[in-house]
Amino acid sequence: MATYAELDEEQRVRLLSKVMTAGDGVYAALFMDQVAWAFEFRLDSKDKDMVWDLWLHQFIEDRHAGKGRNWSEKERIAFAKLIPLLDEHFAEGVQYLSDSFPKIADHDFNELIMIDNFDNIPLKNERACIDFYSLLIKRHGDGPVWGVQELLQKLSNRFGFDEVVPLVSLAKQKRMISNTWVLFPKKEMHGGGKEGEA
Repeated sequence: MATYAELDEEQRVRLLSKVMTAGDGVYAALFMDQVAWAFEFRLDSKDKDMVWDLWLHQFIEDRHAGKGRNWSEKERIAFAKLIPLLDEHFAEGVQYLSDSFPKIADHDFNELIMIDNFDNIPLKNERACIDFYSLLIKRHGDGPVWGVQELLQKLSNRFGFDEVVPLVSLAKQKRMISNTWVLFPKKEMHGGGKEGEA
């Protein structure tokens, strides 16, 4: 409704405010989960830009400022799961959590490290993406975590080996991956079908 109903700005603001305050905020995190679902499965890049510009950017800015009610941990976790799906607006999304990054664990953490849309994140957002996953790993408890190796390799393939090396060191410090694990340079197929380093 916030996107496709014929609402003027005042009506849209009122609607979104009710989402945050109804039932003492019980629906707030669920609403953000639904936004993330739409960004992952329903919207293309053009639609994502439209939603971000129309209302989502201002909505997140207001939540960050605590308008209506405090920005709860559950809401911030739900928003964190949306950030890798923002594509062009990834860096803007990260800024809103930089001073209040939630502790994300279990299923929510697995969702974030198993995401597979890095090709949609513009290279200009490289630093923001690395910073985001650094915060995610720092806030997680110590100990082995399945899928972290694959995440690191995907990040390296997209943004470059050197950019991801500090993140590998952090994951080893947190004992998420073995100290003997090695990050490989990206492999690409050259002429004649031979594989080589990028």
